[in-house]
Amino acid sequence: MPGTVLALIPARNESRAIGRVVAGCRAQGIGRVWVLDDASTDATAAEAEAAGAAEVIRFPRRAGKTGA
Repeated sequence: MPGTVLALIPARNESRAIGRVVAGCRAQGIGRVWVLDDASTDATAAEAEAAGAAEVIRFPRRAGKTGA
């Protein structure tokens, strides 16, 4: 889609904050928000999905900041 902004948000164990981050991106008009879940052991992925992330990609093992 021309003109659509995509946000890629790496996250690890950010269940307390990721919903606000995703919602904030959406409120700023970012068309698609993807969360790259770096093997979180909490509810990061579920919170991201509940907040409206278009995609949540879950890594089975920690990849670190550069891997995500």
